[in-house]
Amino acid sequence: MLVGGTTGEGYSLTTDERMQVLAYWMQTAPVKNGSLQVIAMVSASAHPDTIKLAQHAKSLNVRSLMLMGHSYWNHSAVTDVID
Repeated sequence: MLVGGTTGEGYSLTTDERMQVLAYWMQTAPVKNGSLQVIAMVSASAHPDTIKLAQHAKSLNVRSLMLMGHSYWNHSAVTDVID
């Protein structure tokens, strides 16, 4: 089970909400009995939030993490992206 997804559902929640969702999944019977493995999506727009999510997943004994690069680049000037 990929908790936090890749199509924006995780990004639409606060960091605390994402932590609550992951904690909920880790308490479900299929996860507890080992018939369902969890992958936690821990990418966030802010680096400190990514670290917080990863540490939280570790504290819950999540075995796998998923990280994605940023979906946008923050440029300081329009000329940075125009030829």
